[in-house]
Amino acid sequence: MQRYLLHLATHDVVGFDSVDDESKTESHIFNLDSPRPANWTLEDNPPYSYYLYYTYANMTVLNHLR
Repeated sequence: MQRYLLHLATHDVVGFDSVDDESKTESHIFNLDSPRPANWTLEDNPPYSYYLYYTYANMTVLNHLR
């Protein structure tokens, strides 16, 4: 049932807004050596670019499924 409701909801989503606080500097640069999300062990949150990459990757998969 939950998947069916998610399926219905995704038909209405055509875009979203992602906002970052540009006043804060990031100490970690996202690159190929960055740990995967499940392996992130640093105390600080991942950099904004890290979140954006995985958001992009997941949205790409979702769009292919639609």
